[in-house]
Amino acid sequence: MSLWKNLKYVLSDEMNGLLHLLSKNYNKRSLTNEKDLHEALEQLDRILDSQDAFLDHSNKAVNEVQESRTDLAKVITQCDAVAERCEDLAGQCDAVLKQVDAIASKEPEITAGEIERIVSEAVAKPSERTMQQYQILSARLKEIYQLIDAQNHKDGQPDVNELLTRIDVLEQENASYKSRLTQIEEEFEQAKSSYLEVSNQYKEEKRKTFDLSKRLVQADDKIKLLSGRIKDQALEDMLTVKGERDPFTIDSNRDRYLITVNNLSKTVAKFSNMAGLNSFFESVPDNDPYKKMYAGFVRGIRNAAAKVSSRDDIGNVLNSFVAVVQNDLVNKLIVAVYRGMKNKKSDYEEQMLAAINQYLESVGFYSRNIQVGELLKKEDYDDMEVIKGERSEGKQRGEITEIELYPYYINYVDKGGRQRSVHTHGMMTVCA
Repeated sequence: MSLWKNLKYVLSDEMNGLLHLLSKNYNKRSLTNEKDLHEALEQLDRILDSQDAFLDHSNKAVNEVQESRTDLAKVITQCDAVAERCEDLAGQCDAVLKQVDAIASKEPEITAGEIERIVSEAVAKPSERTMQQYQILSARLKEIYQLIDAQNHKDGQPDVNELLTRIDVLEQENASYKSRLTQIEEEFEQAKSSYLEVSNQYKEEKRKTFDLSKRLVQADDKIKLLSGRIKDQALEDMLTVKGERDPFTIDSNRDRYLITVNNLSKTVAKFSNMAGLNSFFESVPDNDPYKKMYAGFVRGIRNAAAKVSSRDDIGNVLNSFVAVVQNDLVNKLIVAVYRGMKNKKSDYEEQMLAAINQYLESVGFYSRNIQVGELLKKEDYDDMEVIKGERSEGKQRGEITEIELYPYYINYVDKGGRQRSVHTHGMMTVCA
């Protein structure tokens, strides 16, 4: 700005001089004066144009200077810092020069190496300001150490030395634990190896056991097949033993005619009275197959009894009850008992068969007199299902080899006084 002001004053003085010259010569109306005046005016125009251009450049320069003021301030700050550093270096150099002068005055023939050493020591020697900073930092560190010592000696808080001692003890214990852990890991690896060995042995034994069980199952199947054949023959021999009674036969009521038109209600009551069978099945679990079959038979008898009327024919009533006995008792329960006893004789099934026979006998049933070993007769087709079996050695064609179901009969007297009977159907096998 000072430069601009000086230039402005210079230009103003020159313009004033030209104006003064112009006014001085204005009254002198000579051609020479006019020429000079014309030249002065041209010179004035040129100066004014130069002044305008200079003003434009000056404004731009002012704007640039104002915009870079911040940068200049930063540069000035850095220059101040450099200047301070230079002052320090200058002070150090002065000190070095003084020492050199002193040494030179004492020892004029000092070598260049000695001068270099002295200069290096002087430069390396910290300045007074640096020493002050070092002193301040040292005092601050002393205060921090004093504060730490005060904290360590407070009541109820451990001392640093005590903590270090405890750390040493803990490190020793940790080393001991690591040693024990290593020992335990070794023992674990040994136990793991032993376990794997035993596990492999167990798997091998299990495989052998599985192979053995397969062989046992195959042998058991063969044994069952052979035992089935043996049991068939044994049951046949048992049933044909002279003087031994077949448990599936009922001998009483064969020649008795107790059921008549007059005692129809009594007959219905006999069919409905299953106290003996109920007593037997009370202790049998509900999921037992025999008990489920028996429950179906009880429902069939109750339904048949509910349909009976006093005006019904005695023969029709008996046929309805016999149909229930055939379907639900003989074809299911007695067949199951026979086959179970054929495979394996058990007290449970023998007691069940005894209870069934007692019920049938109390109602009035009896089994037709037929035995294994007899020859097939024509009338056997009336109440038996005949199955042709294989020819056995020592057996005749048509010889009865097995009776799976006996036909059960019940006698009655119809309203005309005639003796009649109704029966279930049995099943037997004969030699082809």
